[in-house]
Amino acid sequence: MHVLESYALQNDLKIDRPSIYEKFSPLAIEKFITIDTSNLDTSALSYDHWQLVVDLIYPALKEKGIGIIHLGDKGNIPLRSCYTATGQCNFNQKCYIINKASVHAGPNNESMHIASALDKRCAAIFSNNCYPNQFAPYWSDKRITEIIFPPSTQKPSFNPQENPKSINGIPPEKIAEKILNLAGIFTFVYGFQTLRIGSSFHSKRIESTLTHLLETKRFGVSSLIVRMDLNFNEGALIKQLKPSPC
Repeated sequence: MHVLESYALQNDLKIDRPSIYEKFSPLAIEKFITIDTSNLDTSALSYDHWQLVVDLIYPALKEKGIGIIHLGDKGNIPLRSCYTATGQCNFNQKCYIINKASVHAGPNNESMHIASALDKRCAAIFSNNCYPNQFAPYWSDKRITEIIFPPSTQKPSFNPQENPKSINGIPPEKIAEKILNLAGIFTFVYGFQTLRIGSSFHSKRIESTLTHLLETKRFGVSSLIVRMDLNFNEGALIKQLKPSPC
């Protein structure tokens, strides 16, 4: 039973489609999809590979003249190739933007249920901390709704602060395919299969063979990994250690 139905049953209430008040928000594009990465301060809803998803869907969407608007909390890292609106609109403005979108994608947050109430095409991703059918977008037409969750043989943990996060077990190409299909693009072909993405995948690492003196601040890292196995040069190492740890 869906959690909304359970609540209605316990309180002798009738479920109806909500009335949503929209507030105008200026938009730079007319045709677009929305991705909301807000996680309600729970790690279980925080998918770490949205940028990989965007990198996969952007070329196909661009070819069709469709943009991507990134919604989310103020602290969310902006996604490249997207129009960023993270932390820039309130609830009612977010409703306005989602209602203009052709497809909405994101975890099980408020935006997903806004999109459901507005009868939008939805790609909803879930972790293994719950049963997706209990929290799925309630008002959505199942024919235009994709529920995506990681493979698992275990019962849900019901832990909002999962560690490790099961949601990261969803391959980015799977989410990309579902989003594009909802957008009417069925030609997406990826020439790989994600087997595993390690915890250090998104950590920036700079390796040096000491052939050039590098300033770590320019690369956004605090230290270098020196490949002395490729170039054993103690003099160059001494010079490199002066501007940065290695």
